Amino acid sequence: MSSGPVRAGAVALALLLSSPAWSAPPLTVEQAVREARERAPYARELSERVRAEEGRVQQAGARPNPEVDLLVENFAGSRGLSGTGRAETTGSLALPVELGGKRGARIGSATATLELERAETDASLLDLDLAVRQAHVLAAEAAAGAQLAASELEIARALEDTVGKLVAAGREPPLRQVTAATERAQAEAAARLAEAETRATRERLAALLGRPTVDFEVAALATDSFSQAVGVLTPAGPDLRAADLQVGAAQQRLRLARTERVPDVRLSLGVRRLAAEDATAMVAGVAIPFPLFNRNGGNIAAAAADARSAEAQRERRVREAEARLAAADARARAAVERVATYETQVVPGAAEALRIARLGYAAGRFPYVDLLQAQRGLAAARRDRLAAARDAALALAERDRAGGLTPSPEMQP
Repeated sequence: MSSGPVRAGAVALALLLSSPAWSAPPLTVEQAVREARERAPYARELSERVRAEEGRVQQAGARPNPEVDLLVENFAGSRGLSGTGRAETTGSLALPVELGGKRGARIGSATATLELERAETDASLLDLDLAVRQAHVLAAEAAAGAQLAASELEIARALEDTVGKLVAAGREPPLRQVTAATERAQAEAAARLAEAETRATRERLAALLGRPTVDFEVAALATDSFSQAVGVLTPAGPDLRAADLQVGAAQQRLRLARTERVPDVRLSLGVRRLAAEDATAMVAGVAIPFPLFNRNGGNIAAAAADARSAEAQRERRVREAEARLAAADARARAAVERVATYETQVVPGAAEALRIARLGYAAGRFPYVDLLQAQRGLAAARRDRLAAARDAALALAERDRAGGLTPSPEMQP
């Protein structure tokens, strides 16, 4: 039996987790995460949200504008008031004065909301990192799956050729050649489907990165680094920081609501011109609302309830963050162990079984069914190993998200 197909299958297996041959270097997961933070539409959206809150902080410090009043009285009436000879013209400047600490409370509330938005942005960027890593893993899996499908197609074609020779020599019935041809046709269909899935997964990754076209290849799954990624983590800092800041923001809103029950004062000073006496006089005034019906009680009660709700939500988010990390850590450790089992036992065992079956079939000691079963067993083991690598990479990505980690240390929130 020719060793060419065997060597081709070995080469394809060796390339399973290696970089595809593209002119440009393959896109690593670290590069993808960094690029998403720099140019992804969602990252820009988060940045603009922070800028919007910064604008609200600036506006919160603004004082009320003064008012200029011009009033003309006693003109264009009847009898002695028909003209403007007895008109009275008043020009005044009015200045609203905020009392009760409203401006300081307003600035405090806006500042607390800004800090909350920044923490929420850090948490959302970790979510973006997770989405990019998941998309990158699926793209890498699809690329490796396409290589596996190509390898399996070569093996199926070689087997069909071998069976055809044996049938021609009278050592196998014609039915065996029909079966081999069917296996080869199925392998061809699987290879085409794998190529389509590779393109689809790259399209999804490109959309996350904000790229208009798919002009990249993804780096392979680095299974050798899985065991090094398992360590001790604590719940994500941005999530817990946002929970604390949400309480602070709610308390600031309660403070603002309490200041708003204090009425503001309106001071005015002006000059009045009396045409009949050909004289001028000063005018001054003060306006103070009388809080008889509205003391902002409803808004104060609502803000107090929001503050209590924020405290309960903080407790819930802390517990959820701890539970998320514990679950993600357990899944990651189990997934990494599963990859090691496939790497050291399952795939090598299946490869050895196929080697023995090929030798036995060529020597006429094993039936075709044993060879076909061994071939399918190795294909299944390789695909299961790839699925295990995918699950481990996804589990580690989820674990890093729960622990507030990113692939690049310089991007740590």
